[in-house]
Amino acid sequence: MEFTKQEWTLFRSMDTLTQKSGVSKVDIPKLVAKELVDNALDISDNVHIECDGNAFQVWNDGDGIPEDKIAELFSINRPLVSSKLIKLPTRGALGNGLRVVVGAVIATGGKLFVSTNGYKYEIEPQPDGTSIATSVGEFQRSGTMVEISLGQYQIDDSWARDAAFYNRGEKYKGKTSGYWYNSEIFYEIAQAYDGTVYDLVTVFDGCTGTKAGKVAKLFEKNRKTKDLTFDESQHLLAGIRNYSKPVKSTRLGTIGEMVDTAYGIAQGEFDIPSSKGGHDASVPFSVEVFIKESTYSGIELLINKSPAIKSPHLFHEKNKKNIYGLGIDLYAACSDELDLTINVNSPVVPITSDGKEPDLSKMKETIDEALQKAVRKYKSQMKKEMSFEGKASVTQKKIVLDHLEEAVAKASGNGVIRFSQRQLYYVVRPFVMDEIQEELTYKYFSDILTAYERKNGDIKGIYRDSRGSLYTPHTGETIPMGTFSVEQYRRPEYMFNKILYIEKEGIFEILNDVKFPERYDCALITSKGYASRAIKDLLDLLGETDEELEVYCIHDCDKAGTMIYQTLVEETKSRGARKIKVIDLGLNPDEVLAMGLEVETVKKTDGKSGDSLDQESKKWLQTHRVELNAMTSLQLVDWLERKFQEYAGGKIVPEEDVLRSTLHSNLHRFAETKIRDEILAKNQYESKVNDYVQELAGKINTDALEMMVQNHLIEKPADRWSVPLKAMAEEIVLSH
Repeated sequence: MEFTKQEWTLFRSMDTLTQKSGVSKVDIPKLVAKELVDNALDISDNVHIECDGNAFQVWNDGDGIPEDKIAELFSINRPLVSSKLIKLPTRGALGNGLRVVVGAVIATGGKLFVSTNGYKYEIEPQPDGTSIATSVGEFQRSGTMVEISLGQYQIDDSWARDAAFYNRGEKYKGKTSGYWYNSEIFYEIAQAYDGTVYDLVTVFDGCTGTKAGKVAKLFEKNRKTKDLTFDESQHLLAGIRNYSKPVKSTRLGTIGEMVDTAYGIAQGEFDIPSSKGGHDASVPFSVEVFIKESTYSGIELLINKSPAIKSPHLFHEKNKKNIYGLGIDLYAACSDELDLTINVNSPVVPITSDGKEPDLSKMKETIDEALQKAVRKYKSQMKKEMSFEGKASVTQKKIVLDHLEEAVAKASGNGVIRFSQRQLYYVVRPFVMDEIQEELTYKYFSDILTAYERKNGDIKGIYRDSRGSLYTPHTGETIPMGTFSVEQYRRPEYMFNKILYIEKEGIFEILNDVKFPERYDCALITSKGYASRAIKDLLDLLGETDEELEVYCIHDCDKAGTMIYQTLVEETKSRGARKIKVIDLGLNPDEVLAMGLEVETVKKTDGKSGDSLDQESKKWLQTHRVELNAMTSLQLVDWLERKFQEYAGGKIVPEEDVLRSTLHSNLHRFAETKIRDEILAKNQYESKVNDYVQELAGKINTDALEMMVQNHLIEKPADRWSVPLKAMAEEIVLSH
């Protein structure tokens, strides 16, 4: 008696799912969350994660999933598509991430929901390995949301949050390279690809339409790649390489340097020999190493900015650290407790199992080079920190972090109410005073908190006070710029395509008086000086929308003003580089001199000027300054309009389909109003309503209304006085 077992059936049991995922049962929930976030980040950088232990949710703002593709995408018997065989320095190695997710749902009796394009679907796996997507409600947001629960299993989102945290820096912007495949691997690509030779060639870096045509001429017109022999596929690979250059490792993308972290980077290359063909693969890669001081030593391996399923071991030996496993055995001469992260950027990472466990043996020398660079930089940073800040500052940091969880609980009433950063500071400050009799400054506390949140994510429940405001054109709405308002803000569609960032709030009134925001479709933002964290968050939020957006900055002509602009474009400690283009409109020294504005003489200080200025302007600003207010209102408006005419784009005119849809909506609204009014007038609507209300009013006892309202407000003090009257009126009308 013989039994056969199809490969996809290994995904529906926790015992066999470990073979396909490469992790133990206990780590499967953690891997599932990471795989979902990796898929979301492959689509968009704008990803939001929620996890309460029993359920996990991830949203991205991509284009969504077509309805007819949802069930197939979340099926465990779905074959590996040819696009997953294409090698790129991005997340995922085997392309079975979603099959692991669905398999975990089946194996644990969990639930899986996908919300996209207006609807929420429940994914129902079937015995034959397919899935059914059943609509269970509406979905009001853009993009796609995936929600998952795994029966009784708790979901650990640590890998998922690390994947989101390290999704920064430069990304690879090219196509796959013909040099990344040896003869055997390329033949498998050709056999799996469902298209012509010409179509396949265009997939590769350096092979544009003309070049692709020249390569494809080596074969019959419209020849299918599936029909190629092994020797013919080698001939095709040679043609692709002939019209392209090897991709340098510096193009692969990096996370880049991070605040309060020692950084080392090195590049390398390794070969994948061909067993029977004539073409070896040559794979470029780069290694980044990040080192931070820590309470306990630990190590994490990232592959293309996402946590690997297994990391090397870290062992302390006297005055050095031994990093071993996964094909490496390295030493770092440092006795401190370290938080060490290694990121390997490469289109190909050798693996030792079906479950993606990486083999770093071919990269060990380059990893060691990056490691030693980071160690040297770490020691240098620590030496400077001890020299400039002193031991007490380091101790203050440790005390703050040791008591942070306790302080958050106290400030929030154990999670009952939100709290401000300054309130948290006043809770933490006594701990520092009691232990070392030193005063903790608010600035240093803010720096500690910024570094902590950068590594661990935002502290739940914390908010920052408002500093400035946002004016939206055509609506007249002005909202304060604080954590609460930014969290709730949604950019209105086709309302503005520019933002003017203003150092001084008083200029709002001048520009509003001449309808400047409306004439240029330009929102106004101020933060009363340097850009607050809430405003940087808002600019990030606006920059993630599909509509075009330009940001312009005006400021006083002084060193501080030029640095206001620079803080908007440089990498900041809390949020990273801005994702939208920021243009500095001034004031700058050459302008104020040409306009003959009143110049103030100031005492020379050590403060720096913005890097965008030339040396002559920087020198002038060392002893001079001019405020925006030195211009009259007419001068200011005239100056700003000249700037906008030089730099800014035109007003908003949406695409044809949006215009048609808007016209149709307006026609419907005005027609509805006209027809409703005609019907109501014809049927004496107002008269009938008045008669009906008069009849009801005559039957109501209104002597005890005040007592009734007072009793209601005692029971529900958050209500307004009119609420019980509204409820009473509704009950009377409906019961009549």
